[in-house]
Amino acid sequence: MSKVDEYTGNGMIVVSDGEVWAVDDSGLPDVIGEIGRVELSIEMPENLIGIYRVEHIMLFDEDDEELYDDQTLVDNTEYHSERALVKAVAKKYGISEDIITVL
Repeated sequence: MSKVDEYTGNGMIVVSDGEVWAVDDSGLPDVIGEIGRVELSIEMPENLIGIYRVEHIMLFDEDDEELYDDQTLVDNTEYHSERALVKAVAKKYGISEDIITVL
């Protein structure tokens, strides 16, 4: 169970600037944790040679506890290299590429 799963508020989850926040209906953010490490699983469809897609992303905090199982990037967006995909994930989260581990 991730830290986000333990969040009991009725707001939405936002990942930005290297942190995971819960934003309630009043618009006030509550920081759940800082991203310390990212595990990224990449899908390479057999019928689409040279295409890379996000298969799964798990964010961990600085204590290496599961922070957030982010399904928002698991879509059909296509990248033409593993490097381009890693770069896009780092930019989206506002983190260094160095903390992303490709599984």
